[in-house]
Amino acid sequence: MSLKWKCINAGDEHVKLETVQACLKQGGKVFFVIPRKYGEFFRNQLKRINRSEVMKVNNASLLDSVFYKFYLTYIFVLDELVSMRCPALGRALFVYHASWRYISTYDGELVEAGTQLKVTYNGKIVNP
Repeated sequence: MSLKWKCINAGDEHVKLETVQACLKQGGKVFFVIPRKYGEFFRNQLKRINRSEVMKVNNASLLDSVFYKFYLTYIFVLDELVSMRCPALGRALFVYHASWRYISTYDGELVEAGTQLKVTYNGKIVNP
């Protein structure tokens, strides 16, 4: 499947997750625009998601498995609480969590006179 674009606005509700993941798998870019006041929460939440993925890999014992599930529940509760106030942030976190393995890096920049934060996920080329 060949995509015509290299950068898409995934903040649009009509863009499907499959389309976003296909773009990221081909090394494309996906961006979201969120309010600046959620920037620090967003960065901390990405760190929590990364930590949960490492915990999933290092899941050696029953206690590790239980702790992983509680931690994942904590992450999703935080996501839901913030998503009620800012749906764009919730969608950005959902896409990051669902497409974690296809994202190589992420960048952020201020737009619209410093009131908005544009977050860009840079995809990595994945061989089928």
